[in-house]
Amino acid sequence: MINYTIIIPHFNSPQLLKRCLASVPDNEETQVIVVDDNSDPQVVDFNDFPGRERKNTQIIFNKNRHGAGHARNLALPHSKGKWLIFADADDFFLPNAWKIFDSYLNSDADIIYFNYTSVDGNTLQANNRQQIYGKYFEAYYTNPTDFNRDHLRYRHDIPWGKMIRKSLIDTCGITFGETKYCNDTLFSTRSALVAQKVIIEQRKVYCVTTTQGSLTQQQSAEAILTRLDVLLEKNYLLRTNNLKEHQVTVLFYFRQALSCNLHVFLQAVCLAYKHHTPISMIYIYSRLYKY
Repeated sequence: MINYTIIIPHFNSPQLLKRCLASVPDNEETQVIVVDDNSDPQVVDFNDFPGRERKNTQIIFNKNRHGAGHARNLALPHSKGKWLIFADADDFFLPNAWKIFDSYLNSDADIIYFNYTSVDGNTLQANNRQQIYGKYFEAYYTNPTDFNRDHLRYRHDIPWGKMIRKSLIDTCGITFGETKYCNDTLFSTRSALVAQKVIIEQRKVYCVTTTQGSLTQQQSAEAILTRLDVLLEKNYLLRTNNLKEHQVTVLFYFRQALSCNLHVFLQAVCLAYKHHTPISMIYIYSRLYKY
């Protein structure tokens, strides 16, 4: 029986992928699926692609670059594990991760959320990126109320740092978005919405790295509008499931849109109407004016 399927999208970072794979056990109960998103042959040696030497690792070569969401969707039909675990190629699992995962192997939960740490991608010095979601773990363990549990559940927008029951994803037909930015947000929200039981685990199992120039740091008009579109859809899903209190604020993206130009701002307003977002124009302008 395969207990875990680890899905890793990859693009142009073979040395980092090697480090990530080295943090994953190479055994019969752990399936690894690496999806290469049309890497540059000047950067990647495809004759010596990382993972080829591993017993239970499958490598899928996507000949057209469509991003991490598309890469993960290509991997899902090939997954055989009881649990799905996602990783990014430039990140890695902590040494105690698999012992912790094994302690939940027979859990009746649908999703288990784990805490994580973060480092600079070049220096490996600790940084504060873990606070983006780490603050929700801290809030829950300081005050373990239903609200704090669900706040983490519906705000945890990334696929890594979780064990997700494969049957949940298969039964509900949940897939990743294939946008350039925020392709994992709606996957995380939809899986959280259909999960019958979740567990919050304080122990850290994963290390996320921060790299200058990564997609998460890009602030182009395309990036702003794509992220806003996805987050407005997320909020719509939460509102229609009577979870309004867990919505995310989008005013930051309206301010960013306005800082580009009026045309981009008006596109942002159109997105709000598209997702039936009850936003008063006077309220938006008054908040923007403060900044």
